[in-house]
Amino acid sequence: LVTTPAKAAEQLSFVKAGKAVELAEQGDSWSQGPDGVVSVGANHIVHSGKVIGRKDSAIHLRLKLQGISQSAASFMIDRSHFGFEGRTGQMFVEGDLFQGKQPEFLGPIGVADTQEFDFDVRRQGETLTFLVNGKAVYEAKVPDGELGEFKLRPLRSSMTIIDWTAEGDIAEVPVEYRPPFMVDVFSRKREGSHTHRIPALITTTKGTLLAFCEARR
Repeated sequence: LVTTPAKAAEQLSFVKAGKAVELAEQGDSWSQGPDGVVSVGANHIVHSGKVIGRKDSAIHLRLKLQGISQSAASFMIDRSHFGFEGRTGQMFVEGDLFQGKQPEFLGPIGVADTQEFDFDVRRQGETLTFLVNGKAVYEAKVPDGELGEFKLRPLRSSMTIIDWTAEGDIAEVPVEYRPPFMVDVFSRKREGSHTHRIPALITTTKGTLLAFCEARR
């Protein structure tokens, strides 16, 4: 992974006062809503297009989650997650960065549905600290090196991003190194269909990928 340093002396703004400023485009994973940038659905991830670098850095978010209960909505670093509320009704961490495939549960987040809250991630050396409304809720030891792209996943919630900034050692992720994004080909209740069943894929001799399914009304 080859990265180039961002301007360390400046604060980067991805979303400011509810308006998108600088977000990496990945399909239709987010839209501009009246209160902020909105992302909904399991396959939608809002990409920053930046990675947490080797040195000290800080990321700040102001969020609102509709349907937070057991949503597994999360802040992601590469493929690791800090989840705001998992299946047990608690915050959780999961993934290689947190040294375990199984989730570790951290207690309830204490945020009501659709309530705005502040979420911060701070790197100091090899320590990564997560804070909710200014209170530290989890601390992890991390490798000495870049930690990967940071992004947001709404999963089973509707996530509104009101503010999103970063400062310190934040680096660019070149477009050619970004993973492929996912696209919903058939979505429930689209074009009059209640459910889609029996999906199939086939590739033609010219390399065109065709997707089929049965639309049920």
